[in-house]
Amino acid sequence: MLRFVKNISQCGWPCVVFGWFDPEMLSRSGEFRYLSELHICELICEAGLRADRMAQRAVWRRPPGDVEEIDSVIDYFLDKKDESPDILTIDTAQKSIESSVGILSSWLRARGVTLT
Repeated sequence: MLRFVKNISQCGWPCVVFGWFDPEMLSRSGEFRYLSELHICELICEAGLRADRMAQRAVWRRPPGDVEEIDSVIDYFLDKKDESPDILTIDTAQKSIESSVGILSSWLRARGVTLT
């Protein structure tokens, strides 16, 4: 994944990657050094609601880990938020999809990402 992102970044274009991953994995990748900036957005909700939402997904859309693994990544980001104020956290429990997309879009635009 990061090889593709690296190629886009070397062309001078910002790249947004969506998915479930361990942030430490990114920093260990050889391609990571080609990225000029890394901004992290975390979509969160209560653990029970998150488990229900994941169970409703098609099998191919489910994350590779179980709910406990995802909870540990979320906890990691929440701990890092104190160190890096650039981590955006959106609690989606009471927000519509449109509202969450609007918040994320505004955050990306503020960082110079042109959305098309």
